[in-house]
Amino acid sequence: MGYEFCRMLKSKEKFRKILIYYFTGVAEAEVAIKTLETRADGYLKKPFDLSNFNEILEHIEQKSIV
Repeated sequence: MGYEFCRMLKSKEKFRKILIYYFTGVAEAEVAIKTLETRADGYLKKPFDLSNFNEILEHIEQKSIV
């Protein structure tokens, strides 16, 4: 359901700039493919270390500058 929702949002021009990240326990190969297919902005694998959020924040910062 989350993949379809992301795909729907990213397919609409007015919602494309909304940043979407998956927080998932799904196998990395699968979520990497789904991230590309649905145009999500990235993903973090569970369990994750809170220090990983710095990567997301940096990415968000870069995207918001554009």
